[in-house]
Amino acid sequence: MEEETKRMRALAFILIMIVILASGFFMWSFINRGTINFMGDAPFIIEDYDGKIYECESSPCKIKMKASYQNLKFYKEGFDNIYGSIDLGVFDEIDFEVDFAIIAAVTTAESLPTVNTKNYALLFDENRNMQKLVESDDEDERPIVYFKRTIDNPIVISSNNYAIVIDDKDSNSEFYKVDIRSKTRKGIDNEDLITIIDGKISLDGRYLVFNKSNSDYLWILDTETNETTESIIMTGINNIDWDYLNRLIFVTDQKHSSNSLSAEYTGDIILSSEKSNESYLFAYYLIEENGYYRILNFNEISNSPTDFIMMKNGKIIYFSADGQNFKIILDKI
Repeated sequence: MEEETKRMRALAFILIMIVILASGFFMWSFINRGTINFMGDAPFIIEDYDGKIYECESSPCKIKMKASYQNLKFYKEGFDNIYGSIDLGVFDEIDFEVDFAIIAAVTTAESLPTVNTKNYALLFDENRNMQKLVESDDEDERPIVYFKRTIDNPIVISSNNYAIVIDDKDSNSEFYKVDIRSKTRKGIDNEDLITIIDGKISLDGRYLVFNKSNSDYLWILDTETNETTESIIMTGINNIDWDYLNRLIFVTDQKHSSNSLSAEYTGDIILSSEKSNESYLFAYYLIEENGYYRILNFNEISNSPTDFIMMKNGKIIYFSADGQNFKIILDKI
């Protein structure tokens, strides 16, 4: 009888411990949570690593999740899917910004925007017996900067706030960058500019993309370091433009492939020197990363664009081809 009582007590103890552990586990599962406030352009959908779906109809979208390292996927119709990771601790409340990117697509445009770009020219100032850089449309020919040395065959590449002046004398060439607003100039020491044909200056004046008479590829000059980089882009100056992030936006008929194995370049594509007969590639180049990124391919034109305009805010590309105007919306307007 005494042995039976001991067994009953032991069993009762085990049952009580099971109940306590189960209750503790349940309570911990309830307590072991944090809160994430998802903020974005609602409605959108969130999927966690286990495949559980959360629908957010408004923003902020407050969701309680298990305290852990959360790997999440975000969906929104008409936008690229994006991924995010959050280290969520017990009782944490975290704000998380969900920034969807529009899936770029080509649509027709009624017209192309008017781009007012200033142009500059070199004139001789008889009073000072020197050449001066002036705005081409300035009837008063007011000097921006002067040049002591005579530049006989100048190449002037203009933007609204900067100009690059090339003294085309082969091995004795001199090169200058002019800041229009401060009315200052500085010399550029780089012989790659000797064979320059034309170019386009970035909005902040730091970079010059240019083509050369002895190269099939575009080159980029960093005016802060005086260093040049040969790109793998084969296209004309009229088919490129800069945005405010110093991305070089371009369109080319080059073939391209995935960049999953290349150690030489970053970015998601590698450009080939071979031409494609199927479509035109719209892409951008990040100089500091030496990376090429695809925007989209477009196969509904038979000729290269004759106009190519990147809006300064980086959100819309306009171009014309085959007698039609088009636009590509890259981001929310």
